[in-house]
Amino acid sequence: MVTVRYYCFSSFADKVFEAGTGKYKWLPHYTYRLRANAKIYASMDGTIQRVITQEPDDLEFWLTKDKIDDVWMLVYDHVATMRVAEGARVKAGDWIATSANETTHRFEFQVNKDTRRIDNTSWHICPRTIGSSTFNSFHDSVLASNNARATDGGFTSVCMAEVVDPQNLYVP
Repeated sequence: MVTVRYYCFSSFADKVFEAGTGKYKWLPHYTYRLRANAKIYASMDGTIQRVITQEPDDLEFWLTKDKIDDVWMLVYDHVATMRVAEGARVKAGDWIATSANETTHRFEFQVNKDTRRIDNTSWHICPRTIGSSTFNSFHDSVLASNNARATDGGFTSVCMAEVVDPQNLYVP
């Protein structure tokens, strides 16, 4: 996914305290810590959808298989620059964005499966459950190394759950 060494900062479904709400919530993504200006590549063939400017040099975009109403969507969050425009068709392995040049160099990767129009369900999916053997082997090695840093002090798993309900992110 990137060209430089990086490590997982939090696992899928890691529990974090959200100061603004005073509640704990599940993180529905992998969070990576990257070097500044790391190259970020497309994880599947698809179309770049909805490039969102969150603040200067902090973009989020969606990658769908074919069109915006496809059931699968990958979310790339906290990127600094896009190498392709909204609506562009990309192939897996294409260089599509560059990471932020900030203190944390945080990058988030999220997998969504939205089948509400079919069976009224929508989920954030742990990337490991659909990851290739190469992708999953990398995360296994990170978990076994000193490079794994979960927000709660350490990983027990790369995926703390298989799915997170996007309508219910907060821990009861």
